Amino acid sequence: MSQKAHGVFIQRFMKFEKIEKELRDAREVFPRVKNWEKIVTEEFDSIEQDLEDLLDDCQDLTKFKAKFPSILVKVEKITTVNKDIQLHSINSDNPALPKTGQSMSNAENASTDWQRLRIEESILESPFMANLQVSYDILKPQLKLCLLCFSIFPENSEIKKRPVIYWWIGEGLVTLTRDKTAEEVGEGIFQELTEKGMIKPVYKNKSPMVTSYLMHPWIRLMVVSVARKAGFFDFDDAGKPMTVCPKSHRACLVLPTERIQGAPHEQVITLFNVNQEYLHISNLGWFSKQKKLVVLQLGRWQNSDSHHIEVDDAEFLKGLEEHTQLKYLSLCGISRITELPDSIAKLTNLKILDLRACHNLEELPSTIKAMKKLTHLDVSECYLLEHMPKGLGSLSNLEVLKGFVIGNSTSKDPCQLKELAELKKLRKLNIIVGNDAVVAEDDLKQLRQFETLRVLTIRWGGVVHSTPKESARLRRAATMTMESLSMPQNLEKLDLQCFPHNVSPNWLRSSNLKNLKRLYIKGGKLGSLQYVSGEAWNVKILRLKFLKYMEMNWSVMQEAFPHMVYLEKIKCDNLKSLPCDNNGVWENDKR
Repeated sequence: MSQKAHGVFIQRFMKFEKIEKELRDAREVFPRVKNWEKIVTEEFDSIEQDLEDLLDDCQDLTKFKAKFPSILVKVEKITTVNKDIQLHSINSDNPALPKTGQSMSNAENASTDWQRLRIEESILESPFMANLQVSYDILKPQLKLCLLCFSIFPENSEIKKRPVIYWWIGEGLVTLTRDKTAEEVGEGIFQELTEKGMIKPVYKNKSPMVTSYLMHPWIRLMVVSVARKAGFFDFDDAGKPMTVCPKSHRACLVLPTERIQGAPHEQVITLFNVNQEYLHISNLGWFSKQKKLVVLQLGRWQNSDSHHIEVDDAEFLKGLEEHTQLKYLSLCGISRITELPDSIAKLTNLKILDLRACHNLEELPSTIKAMKKLTHLDVSECYLLEHMPKGLGSLSNLEVLKGFVIGNSTSKDPCQLKELAELKKLRKLNIIVGNDAVVAEDDLKQLRQFETLRVLTIRWGGVVHSTPKESARLRRAATMTMESLSMPQNLEKLDLQCFPHNVSPNWLRSSNLKNLKRLYIKGGKLGSLQYVSGEAWNVKILRLKFLKYMEMNWSVMQEAFPHMVYLEKIKCDNLKSLPCDNNGVWENDKR
């Protein structure tokens, strides 16, 4: 045999060995697959029987709703068992995989195994899923449409409430009523979906305040199936939302797409960034054609600040003026945006502008005062902003203003705090007293006139400066806020950050904040809370974080806060007498 022929023989022999090994592996997998099928089938049969009994016994819709959550509990248990089976099958039978430290890899591989077995299709075609969809079918039309928005979020992702509500407002799925703002209506939708068992609130550190939600994987499967059939979004074969949308009027930015591709029609109303971290928006022609676009969520929706987004060229912002129908624009968490073009003012229908955590943003355009329909403006965590443009007081529909920076002596005609007193609908205000802020006494006294204000946050020293001269200015500004500040009478939540003095000012007393229900104090020098016997607080939720000098014993705190149901204490060295658990939480068992 020649050397060449011998080489060919060796290659074919090795290929034969590889095929033989794959056949052996497949033969070993078959019993495991059969076992999985047996378990899943038995569990489906059990739940199907439960649901049939439930449907037979519960002619009354109220009784049906009351008993249905117990079925979901059983579903949760089955899902847990199935995950254990998946991970066990991978770790125990595949020696090529490490036994530890590979939980994420194992989960992804397990998911792949299930997809190969077409298990998801079996679930969707099962009588159980048909019965589960009953819970969707009985929803009101508004709840159905709002629920379908959850279809684009990845499985088991923690979904932040705020951007979803903004999305709903942008599309007009929720609108204001006679006695509620659109945002409050959106809050009610989340509450209803929770009560129906469609989503599950995430309670962090036992806090009664919920900002994020989860959706059970099987409910998500049902929602994706309905959204696909209804053309609410377009999905690929794996159930992931698509950028190109042949049927739907909504499109997504999803990995591994590197560039935004053109849509086949010009009727897209929503473009939502699901998981793109690097935005290459070079095809401006695609955007200019989308005359119907009302929701543009380019920024992050995730709850964590670790989800950072970069844009290759901020020039695309100039093309936004073409989208005159836009109602919600989010650039949240996008870097390399230093300014917004003056042409942003052409978005006269815009209601919500979310610029939170645009860390490179240095200035807002003066033309922003022309955006008369604006209800929400968020520039919090934009640490390079040194002042706000004059004219914000003319935005008569503004309800939420976050990140308002009190200007310095070099600012050219900045917006002053007293100008905001003209905003008769303002409910939430976040103020930053920068290191070089120039604070006028009249400004601080005007806060008392903010009759509609319910939530107020004040942060001292938020702008990035650190020279000795600027530190001295901050001390002067801090002194002014301690002496001249007056609190709005209807305030329900007060959040104080980096408090600059150790003595509690007169305005921080229960007699000046009779309607206050939530008090948060984070960081700074505050040494005590003023308490005069007989002047108890009505506060129910108290959060104290990073207060090195704070002193108060438990008996005094109980007397000062008799209505308190939740207390959180994090890194407050001198509050050791407070009976908090290992997580720094105390709850009133009698609530």
